[in-house]
Amino acid sequence: MNNTIIQAHLFGKDSSAFWTGHDWNMAAEAGMKSVNLPYSGEYAFVATEMYWPINHMVAPVEQSLECAACHSRDGRLVNLGGIYLSGRDRSGLLDSLGFILILLSFSGVTIHALIRILKKSD
Repeated sequence: MNNTIIQAHLFGKDSSAFWTGHDWNMAAEAGMKSVNLPYSGEYAFVATEMYWPINHMVAPVEQSLECAACHSRDGRLVNLGGIYLSGRDRSGLLDSLGFILILLSFSGVTIHALIRILKKSD
């Protein structure tokens, strides 16, 4: 097996995209074909580490924009397609599920706290 990094086909609606068909070999074959490189049919994984900054990858606070500058229906990212952007996009189902999850979380914490308070007073 050689040590060439493969170009995997990750996203798309076709079955060769990994996140659609969940087949690494098919995704690797399609990806390598798309960049006109040979694929041996063999692949392996290596341990990697990734570090993500916690600053939303925006400028320092003195230079940054308000959130709504990008996360709104008429914001800077209005023409960015293919992703769900909170604040800009709406989904009744997704919004309802999010609201229900918040209520369930709050209810769970409240019930847990009440049980602990009541148990402590026994």
